[in-house]
Amino acid sequence: MLENIYMVRDIINLAGGQIKGRKKMQKIIYILQQLAKPFRKPYEFRWNFYGVYSDELASELNVGEIFGILRERCLEEHGYRTFIIETVDNSNASGIEKDEQVKQLVTYLAAKESRVLEVLSSIIFFKDQGYADAALEEKLHVFKGHLASFFDEAFTTYNELTGVRLKLESR
Repeated sequence: MLENIYMVRDIINLAGGQIKGRKKMQKIIYILQQLAKPFRKPYEFRWNFYGVYSDELASELNVGEIFGILRERCLEEHGYRTFIIETVDNSNASGIEKDEQVKQLVTYLAAKESRVLEVLSSIIFFKDQGYADAALEEKLHVFKGHLASFFDEAFTTYNELTGVRLKLESR
């Protein structure tokens, strides 16, 4: 039952012991799940206002807090509330920290700005839905147009992570 929670906890540890922002947490887990497939029972993600989102992951984070594995604390910053998710109990290691690909990917993603991760996860989601090239770019502009200044970095990151070259037709 707690296997994924322990894996998420160990992913947070790989990211430095905390992840700043629920949205960033969701995006890191989604991208990691899509590219490295570390979970035996993957989370189900759907499209939401902020992009890909898993109710199941959100619930498991709450369960992790109830069991004293994780802690979420609120930080007031510039008039906004941000939630920091931290590890508390490091017993029962999942073993994910031994996977070199996961380790490198988590470190890389944790260093990225959350808005870049939001666009990157959207690219991956839309590609999985069958969109490519101009249609993919159009989808991004429709759903993430307010983040257009992050498109180039997100596509570059996607290319680095997958080795695939995508072209933005209207630069």
